Amino acid sequence: SHMGEIDIIGPGAAAVLDYALVGTFTPVTVGRAKYSLLCDANGGILDDLIVYRLAEDHFLVVANAANTATVLREFISRSQGFDAAVVDRSSTTALIALQGPMAEGILSTVLSGADRPLMHELRYYAAIRVSIGSIPVLLARTGYTG
Repeated sequence: SHMGEIDIIGPGAAAVLDYALVGTFTPVTVGRAKYSLLCDANGGILDDLIVYRLAEDHFLVVANAANTATVLREFISRSQGFDAAVVDRSSTTALIALQGPMAEGILSTVLSGADRPLMHELRYYAAIRVSIGSIPVLLARTGYTG
């Protein structure tokens, strides 16, 4: 994948994100995403991230691949004392960015009939679980390229 995928899981997951990143994640509802920054102690930007709330106690942090090791190290350090686990899923997760004006049409050809209406209703900075064939997929509308 051209991105890094890190799960923050547990009752203290939202509190970890509130502490570790720019912005507040406690109010983010399940199925929504938020853009944020991971900064160093002097306020310099280490990486920009998109964070998805997959469940009340489960967040997915998507980092730029070149910075995944730094982001992972910072989350492990900053999560100390919180009731949450930091899990690197980068080596077992594939991320495909389908972008541009034809993206929705292309995607609709591979989604099951039951999932197509969900795709059309998907709001910006939201994510839903769908299937492509027998493969479970987290479908998100969070692009900001171009």
